Amino acid sequence: MAGLLVRTEVDELVDDYPVVRYAGGMTIVREGDRGDYVYVVVDGIVELRRSIAGRTVTLQLLRPGAVFGDAPVLLARPEPFDAFAVSDTSL
Repeated sequence: MAGLLVRTEVDELVDDYPVVRYAGGMTIVREGDRGDYVYVVVDGIVELRRSIAGRTVTLQLLRPGAVFGDAPVLLARPEPFDAFAVSDTSL
């Protein structure tokens, strides 16, 4: 699922790539979307979830340093889950 970077690695990425902010409750990606980006959680919490047998199931809660979206980008596959900002979040 998600990898984890240490704080110094996250800080280096922030210097090289744009940071996008999401307010708590906002959708980051939807299951089935084209995987165009690899995300690193800089601040906040991201919830990964899917609908399984008609129920919404939380797969993982991601905190700063967590990485997601890498598999869809590398494998040219659609996103396998929904990702939401649980709190105000920077990616």
